[in-house]
Amino acid sequence: MNNAIKENKNHLLLVSGCVFLALIIFITDLYLPLGIAGGVPYVAVILWGLWLPSKRYILVCAIGCTALTILGYYFSPPGGELWMVIVNRIFALFAIWITVLLCIEEKNHKAELIKAKKSIETRANTILNHASDGIITIDELGTIDSFNFAAEHLFGYQATEAMGKNINMLMPEPYRSEHDQYIKNYLESGIKKVIGIRREAVGLRKDGTTFPIDLAVSEMYVDETRMFTGIFRDITHRKETEEKLEKANRKIQQILNSAGEGIYGLDLEGNTTFANTTAEKILGYKEEELLGKLQHALIHHSKPDGTPYPREKCHIYAALRDGKVHRESEEVFWRKEGTPVPVEYVSTPITENGKLVGAVVTFKDISERKRIERMITAHTKDLKKANEMLYRSNKELDDFAYIVSHDLKEPLRGIFNFSSFIKEDYYDKLDEDGRSKLETLERLSKRMEALINSILYYSRLGRSEEIFEPVDLNTVLSDTLDNMQSLILESNVDVRLPKHFPKVFGNKTRIGEVFQNLIANAIKYNDKPDKWVEVGCNMIECLPDGNKNKTNQNQSYVFYVKDNGIGILEKHFDPLFRIFKRLNGRNKFSDGTGAGTTIVKKIIEQHNGKIWLESKVGEGSTFYFTLGEKNGNEINQPKPINSYS
Repeated sequence: MNNAIKENKNHLLLVSGCVFLALIIFITDLYLPLGIAGGVPYVAVILWGLWLPSKRYILVCAIGCTALTILGYYFSPPGGELWMVIVNRIFALFAIWITVLLCIEEKNHKAELIKAKKSIETRANTILNHASDGIITIDELGTIDSFNFAAEHLFGYQATEAMGKNINMLMPEPYRSEHDQYIKNYLESGIKKVIGIRREAVGLRKDGTTFPIDLAVSEMYVDETRMFTGIFRDITHRKETEEKLEKANRKIQQILNSAGEGIYGLDLEGNTTFANTTAEKILGYKEEELLGKLQHALIHHSKPDGTPYPREKCHIYAALRDGKVHRESEEVFWRKEGTPVPVEYVSTPITENGKLVGAVVTFKDISERKRIERMITAHTKDLKKANEMLYRSNKELDDFAYIVSHDLKEPLRGIFNFSSFIKEDYYDKLDEDGRSKLETLERLSKRMEALINSILYYSRLGRSEEIFEPVDLNTVLSDTLDNMQSLILESNVDVRLPKHFPKVFGNKTRIGEVFQNLIANAIKYNDKPDKWVEVGCNMIECLPDGNKNKTNQNQSYVFYVKDNGIGILEKHFDPLFRIFKRLNGRNKFSDGTGAGTTIVKKIIEQHNGKIWLESKVGEGSTFYFTLGEKNGNEINQPKPINSYS
């Protein structure tokens, strides 16, 4: 509104000036003789019209000046010849209208320039306001001259709020207080510190919050006026991404540095791009000593014997050529000090968008492993010799036991036979003491024969090659209990088989002997009036926790023989499996040799199994055993089986 009033006032002053000038010229013309061209000065009035806003003012001035020129012809004092007077007036009118045409042409040209300027300004403003980056222009005093839409969005100010204000309103402290001095220093020194340089800065929004910006400042002149343009963008997301990447890189670096293996990267030229802490420790180099260096020339230049290792044969660099993973376990890297370190490594190619860009090498110092391998090799040789000696010794011992026991049977049989003959022929002629000694001789002969037979059987277990095949334990137990039927009836014992048994892989006869020995001992060492023996099997997961570690997890079943007999003290658990070890007196429960459990243990070990027991004195015992890793997969559903009693 104020601008319109001011503009109208200016127009009125210009029109008034134009009229005043025309009147002065007209009055002057009235006092001049007709011979003088008094109409020519009206050209100044026409030229005055150029300052007026519209072409019609020029035409009005031209018509008015033409009228005044004609009136001057009639009212001016006479003078000069008629033809000269007429020529002067025509010349004046010609000058007036030529000036009019020129002024109108100038007005048209000026209008076109203004239109073009407005078009350019409109286009520039459209571009500025549709730019994704904020664009602000300021003058030498830091006053905002333009403020595009992106700037409005970023800072929260409308353009009308920002224009005419100092640019430091968009800066937090301490930059706000220092900015004017920056401009002053530049204007005085001409030294550019931020102009033409892209840098990061901090912006201040209308709501008081700050945000990071990427800023580029340039200098320009508009109508000889120095201006500064700032182009900026919000880089909050970029900074957050950079921070996340930095955290990720730190995490990756921590992972790399905590790895027990050396890790380094290669570019396509074979230069080292990074190395972790373990690589530094193994090789003796700092990371900065490795970066940018040819890896092969630095640490992989020679073979273990010191001969040159051609680069083209290097398996690490092969990954850079063929894009495949390469592994080696018998090579060396060379430390900074010049000594070799045996390593195993994997060279893995790196691709980006299907293009090979480098490789990552992971390696491990295998010096300790090599040392252990040498020790193992040496110990293996020693162990092999010891095993051969032990094998020969055991074989000799087995042969000796077999030969001795076999050869002892003949004289022992003779002693027993002759004692029988004496008993038959001279028993009634001997006194009580003689008879007792003769019976003792006969009894000891029998016991000696039983011991020799046990030694023979035990030695045969290791001498013959056993046949292993699928065995149905239900059939084995049925046959075993049939063979023991008389003992079961005589002892009045209840033998329980609560479930079906699976099939196993083993020797049918030997497995039958295991069950027979354990069931016989369970019957033999029982002083209860109501005796019972339970034979069963369980999945390993059903075992008491204390015994799970005694079995191989690949085994499916554990078998057991349980009784309510006299029980065994824990201190006798291990001695129980030694040959000829008896826990009870010779006249108590039976007259056995003490070899049964030893034979059972050996048979189970031949089946790659284990045996152990649980027992409480006075309550009974349970013997558990497994039969190796190849138990049958055919498992019948558990169901009761008729007991033998």
